[in-house]
Amino acid sequence: ASLICRAPQGVTEPGGYNPIALAQARIADFREGESLSDEAGIEYARFDPVFDENAPPVLTMTTGFSSTWGGDWAWAKAAALDPVTARGPLDGFMAHVINRFAARDMDALVPLFEPAIRDQAAAYPVLSIEGLANMTRAWLADTDAETWSVLPFDPSQVEYRPAASGRLVQPMGPDGLPAIRSDWIPAKDPDERPSYVALPGLIGLHEGQLRFMT
Repeated sequence: ASLICRAPQGVTEPGGYNPIALAQARIADFREGESLSDEAGIEYARFDPVFDENAPPVLTMTTGFSSTWGGDWAWAKAAALDPVTARGPLDGFMAHVINRFAARDMDALVPLFEPAIRDQAAAYPVLSIEGLANMTRAWLADTDAETWSVLPFDPSQVEYRPAASGRLVQPMGPDGLPAIRSDWIPAKDPDERPSYVALPGLIGLHEGQLRFMT
């Protein structure tokens, strides 16, 4: 298993990450009914890269492990996706998603998350397909509909970063943040930072159609 971190597009020298850059990943098996906390389960690997001035523009951390558990994951069966040749279809998919996201129409987006929802339900038996679908529909429930706005979609500013050995892509903006996200939401407490709401999933081909796979 590998965690690959890339600095923003065009950065070729060390130290190109944002000062608040953070990446964490943990691989673990969970027994049925077990809490999905950060310390539960059978842990195989944990990645906590450090983004200091010496961090290379592509930072890779790799480890090996074996597990008797597993699943027939949709993302693992996805066909290879070339971000260059698939640029047109990816831009079209993104334009549709951001249009529905801006309209707060999560019902229209749930089918696009079906492969991810099914994989999550298989990975975590405490979660159900219906429950995960309802969570997706309620993604924006805590946001203010009156002030809701999203970043405009500019295909030329989106970088499709490859993942999962070329099976998936991660759409990122020029600032290294998810390309599908709201405008900054002011914090209620002046001591807190503003926030945003994003659709950070990875995109791949599922039965010949672009879908969210994570």
